[in-house]
Amino acid sequence: MTSEPSKALAQSGEPIYDDAALLTLAMDDRELANELVRLFLADVPSHLAGLSTAIGANDARGVESAAHALKGSAATVTAARVAAAAQALETKGAAGDLADASRLFEMLKASLGELNTRLTAL
Repeated sequence: MTSEPSKALAQSGEPIYDDAALLTLAMDDRELANELVRLFLADVPSHLAGLSTAIGANDARGVESAAHALKGSAATVTAARVAAAAQALETKGAAGDLADASRLFEMLKASLGELNTRLTAL
């Protein structure tokens, strides 16, 4: 049975990244936009480590908190699909239901991999 957050993620159709929107957020300053991307990519490993630790410890509040932080960072660089994946984990953590957290985490990592490929090509 598919949970609502994972179903929403699979059907979200969110773009992996929106360069035009990021450039707008950066006030048309390409250097600033690139710096935001660099900072985001540098922080991803710590976000993933926090989520992995919380999932491994069955720590719902930890999952909620770590996913929330990643969601905000992803939204800052207009990475809508990553933000949606993090939102799904945050929702599960807030509900105290980590039954499919490992699967959602794998989906999140796949979205991050796709995003990383796209961002490093800029």
